[in-house]
Amino acid sequence: MKIATILAATTAVLLSLNAAQAQEKLKIGFIASLSGPPAVLGTQLKNGFMLGIKNLGGKLGGREVDLVVQDDELKPDVAVGKAKALVERDKVDFVVGPIFSNILAAMMKPVTDSGDVQS
Repeated sequence: MKIATILAATTAVLLSLNAAQAQEKLKIGFIASLSGPPAVLGTQLKNGFMLGIKNLGGKLGGREVDLVVQDDELKPDVAVGKAKALVERDKVDFVVGPIFSNILAAMMKPVTDSGDVQS
């Protein structure tokens, strides 16, 4: 339920982007547990997110989506490193996706402190 709320809020923000940015691709960093036993949940989350984008014609807020997917391996320290890489190296506009609260709590500060992405 919480994930659906986060995704709905993210979609609402994306849809409110102005037309001047419509030509630029929207880069989204997606982090979920995609290996080990929880991979079933992470894969379903990823597939659902991708299906949503596909149903919207590959666009959010009028901008084409470039999705960068990362596996958090269900390890908070790994998630932090990958979140930092998404923000600093990949220059994503948003970071979405964590399933487990320990992962979200670990990566929240590095993502929101960057000031460059929406949370």
